[in-house]
Amino acid sequence: MTEGTQDLVAPVAARLRAAKIGLRAGEIADWDREAALLVASASADDPARGLDRLVADRVRGVPLGYLTGAETFLGDDFAVEPGVIIPHPATELLALLAVRAVDLYAGGEARPGLLEVGVGSGAVAVSVLKRRPAVEAHGSELSAAALRLTRDNAARLVPAPYTLKLYQCYFTDELFAPFTADPPRNVQVVVSNPPYLADTDQLSEATRKSGLAHLSYSPDNDPSWFLRQVTADPEGYLAPSCSIVMECAEWYFTDHEKVLTEAGWQVELFDRQKYVSVFGASPDMRPMRPSGHRVLHAWRGEGRPLA
Repeated sequence: MTEGTQDLVAPVAARLRAAKIGLRAGEIADWDREAALLVASASADDPARGLDRLVADRVRGVPLGYLTGAETFLGDDFAVEPGVIIPHPATELLALLAVRAVDLYAGGEARPGLLEVGVGSGAVAVSVLKRRPAVEAHGSELSAAALRLTRDNAARLVPAPYTLKLYQCYFTDELFAPFTADPPRNVQVVVSNPPYLADTDQLSEATRKSGLAHLSYSPDNDPSWFLRQVTADPEGYLAPSCSIVMECAEWYFTDHEKVLTEAGWQVELFDRQKYVSVFGASPDMRPMRPSGHRVLHAWRGEGRPLA
């Protein structure tokens, strides 16, 4: 950023602060950071005019990542675009716990197998691969654009060689059925930030304006739908000993726990405070305000708790 463009940051930050833009649940406002990113994203040919358009769009509630083309996740910048869910800072906990779950099954003859359902821009799967390159990763996704971004983000952020096989499905309730050509087998870790809300749950203003709010709601209005699908495992993807790592809402955990225990799984629940108390603080995690975001870890067979 040049000295001239640096001078634009303070007035842009003031405009953003005055607009009282809605944030996603748990996010902390950092208008100076947002202003710097918008200034850096403005057209070099006509920075003032381009910046004015970007700021006007942000004030209208357009997500920052859609304006800058990137979102930071565990210290890495992931390419994003309209129509693809922007990774939430709460989901960083999901990725870090997925790494810990992979470690439970490392050391055997076979490479640890990971299946992410709903990869989005690839933030979770790519973050796991970057930290555990021996993982054999598979992922499903509704959006062709999201699959393209996941491939691009992986190629840019994960040193070769690595294994990442991606599959497109066409309906939310088909997230487990797109693996016909090359199905994963012996999956030891299933990870997902699935649709986990009921239609009575309130969404943040920022989520409502993203254009993708419908993806927050569970099929059949059942917040435990994802867990019922995984534990049934009709296609036989799962290893006898394996884990599920899933982002969820705190207020639905009792329902999730019932589904899991009735299917023969054990379960534990994490928030950020518990993660830090068990594993220590991660410098890559962005700060957040308290929210209802949680991550559950369930295991069966010779799996074991993370905490």
